[in-house]
Formats: sequence, structure tokens, C-alpha cells
Amino acid sequence: ATSIEGAQVVTLGDGEIREGLDIPVVRAPSLCIEGHTLAGRAPAALNFDISTETPAFGQSGNGGMYGTGMFYGKTGPDGAIRACGLTPGTWAIHVDQPGAGFRDPPAFFGTATFTLTDSDLRDVTIAAGPRVSLPVEVTLDGPAPAATPDNPKPIPDLTILLQSLVYAQHTGDSGNNKVSVPGSLLFEGLLADNYSLTIRGLAPGMYIESATYENTDVLRHTIPLGSSADNTPLRIAIGENGGRIQVAATDNDSNPADDIFITVFPADAITEADVAVTYTTGITDQTGAWKSGVIAPGTYYVIATPTPSDRSPEAIGKLLRARVRADPVVV
Repeated sequence: ATSIEGAQVVTLGDGEIREGLDIPVVRAPSLCIEGHTLAGRAPAALNFDISTETPAFGQSGNGGMYGTGMFYGKTGPDGAIRACGLTPGTWAIHVDQPGAGFRDPPAFFGTATFTLTDSDLRDVTIAAGPRVSLPVEVTLDGPAPAATPDNPKPIPDLTILLQSLVYAQHTGDSGNNKVSVPGSLLFEGLLADNYSLTIRGLAPGMYIESATYENTDVLRHTIPLGSSADNTPLRIAIGENGGRIQVAATDNDSNPADDIFITVFPADAITEADVAVTYTTGITDQTGAWKSGVIAPGTYYVIATPTPSDRSPEAIGKLLRARVRADPVVV
């Protein structure tokens, strides 16, 4: 296949050795791309990395990094770039200018896509932008509990984490900051990239009601930082009086089923991507019991499996198919 989506899936059993797996190689023209790179508005020497539009590298479902770009190098002092050996199709190129120190994030970063057909592509311009800031505004949907001498801070601070999905190896791409509820904070020096959002430290009974960037839900989607004007805020609303799901798992003989993995996800999460970023999972104890953390009011599916679920498309696909055998639960 010429794309991951069109490839044949090979599923191996435990200890299986698969033989006779023939992979044909298709002859295709070797094409080139040439043009210039810009740091801001001025031509500059930048590192570049070219890969297929659907990457064969990046961050796995469990957070590890895999693979590498197919073509990489550095442009000339005038920003001139020329890369050959590409085949017809759509490609992505990432460019960056290294920071001052070894561990510093790039001073400039940019990405672009281009499509090759049957001839070389010339006069391409790839612009890298400077690092940007992201204000975060946290609100509380409901009355705040009153502070007392015994409990001067009834709502603990939240921890807000951002993870760059493309250039996660750069230490400046992620943040780990605390913010009061309600309150605000400012991420500075982030690259213009897509980020995943993680929120930790919710008080008992509270849940994440919404998180939006440019009026777009970013609990289920990435934050396209740099797609809007600098200082566009990330708005997070915290709700009170959330609910929990308590599970009692049994086997076919109605005996308690221990060490069974429970996965809970919203009923309106209908795609692999939606489920991957919204599910809650845990494992039953010796009595077959498990209780979720606080979740938002709504309708959920509860799935029990003998093996843990991860965020790979294969594992999430199994959860979606299992919905037909599950009754929705209302919280």
C-alpha cells in the first residue's frame, strides 16, 4: 500500500511465526522539492524534516516515541532547501531553528504540507514562526466553598499539562503548571504545534465541564496553538457535584471477577479519537469491585475486558465494537 490507511492488517497470535508474507515494491519516479525557508519574515538556515503526511513517526498511544522522519537536513544560510528522492503523494515538512543552548527549545518552528504528482515542486516557501504564549483561564461553574480556619483553601490548585504531539522531544514544548480555581496562568515559549491537554488535581466532587480554545472543544481534540492570534486564551470550566460509576464484575458462574479491566467512555464518543481522549479505566479488586473517579453527568458505556485498553486504534476499535453488547449507564 502507499498509505497506512490502505495497508493490509496482519494480526499475530501468541507465539505465532508467520511465513510467506510477500511485500511487493512499486517503482515510482524520484521527485524533488526546492524553495526557501523563513524565520519570521527573513530567510534563515533551518533544520528540516520531511515525512509522509500520515506520519510513520511520532508519539504512540501510551506516550512513547517511535520512528524518525524519512528525509532530514539543514538549509543553506540563505534558507535555500532542496530535497530529492521523494515519491508522488502528500508530504509534511517541519522546520526549526535551534535554541541558544543544547536543551533550549527551537527559537523558530513551522510546518507545512505539499503534494507531488508527476514532476518536481519548485519555489516552495516554508515559514517558521517564533515561540508563542498561551493564557489559561479557569472558572468554577457554581458557588465556591467558603474558606475556614481549618480549611483555608477548600479547592486545591489544578495542574495543567500540555504535550506537543510532533516535537515532544523538545523540553520547552510541555508545561507543568498549577492554577487556582478560579484563577489564571500563562504558558510562555511554546512552539506553534498541536498539543494535548491533561488536567490533574480535581477536588472531590468536581469534574472538567469544558475546555475550549477558539471556541473549539479541546478535551477531545488537540489545541492548534499558533492557529490564532498570540495570547488567545485556553478556557477551562470546572463543574461541581459530579458522579461516579461503581462496578461489580462477575464471571459466567456469577462469582466475583477480580483483576478485570474496566473501561468507561461517554456514549457520544463515536470515533476512535474521541474514545482515546475521554475514557477512564481501572482494574477490579478481589471482590470484583471497581469505582471510577468523579466524572461529568451524562451517559456512558462500561466495558469489561481481560486485558488492559490502551490508546492504539486497534484497542479503541474493540471498545467501540463492544458497545453493541453493553447497556448505557446514566450518571
